[in-house]
Amino acid sequence: MMMSPDREPRPLIDAVRRPRLGPPIAVAAISAWILVIAFYAVVFALSGISIPRAIRGALANGIPDGLLALAVFGAARKLDAPGAGVGRLLRAHLVRAFVLVVLSFAAKTLFLWVDVTLFGAKEPFRLFAGIIAWQAFVSTLIYTASAAASHLILTDRRLREEEARAARAEALRATAELSALRAQPNPHFLFNVLHSVLGMVRGDPALAEAALEGLGDLLRYALRVHRDGVDRTTLRHEWQFMETYLDLEKI
Repeated sequence: MMMSPDREPRPLIDAVRRPRLGPPIAVAAISAWILVIAFYAVVFALSGISIPRAIRGALANGIPDGLLALAVFGAARKLDAPGAGVGRLLRAHLVRAFVLVVLSFAAKTLFLWVDVTLFGAKEPFRLFAGIIAWQAFVSTLIYTASAAASHLILTDRRLREEEARAARAEALRATAELSALRAQPNPHFLFNVLHSVLGMVRGDPALAEAALEGLGDLLRYALRVHRDGVDRTTLRHEWQFMETYLDLEKI
């Protein structure tokens, strides 16, 4: 009675895979951080500073920048939401940017002071207005770039997850439709049953009546599956269905 293909197709739900997000974000972030430190070291070395001091200066500037980027990513994750407005995000980031830029500058100043104190530079440690402005500009630039990249990554991830959920829902719908199709009566089976009942109406009315009742039970079962979109049933109902089906096949 059931429309059963020769081979069961692979479930559509299993075929749905969560989309990949590309290269790991951590690897990209570490690579960018190494490039920033290398850039600092090259700039310091070209300005006439010794190689060891240039490396220490690069680390003194690069470590706070890396920590700043991590803090920005954490802040972006807290602020990111599907319905978050641009104005609210900008206001929230302005406050955090001021605090984190000040902390980054303070950390750089501390590291440079420790370097001058421990390694006995010829000149005393001093801060100039140009250095302060430059460090504030660099930290602000890093904050802005990190915040923009973080929100882009989070938005892309959220969109991909929504696409995956939509694909899974579509797979569930298709699976339910296939189950309903498999529950539809086979026209050849119906023709054979009706033809047999027609021949028994006069010779064995009781058996013909029983066959019609069984056929009615099967049709009600198939209609209920089709109407309600049922893709699961109890073993008891399936056993009753198979018994009725086999009884009709005997007839």
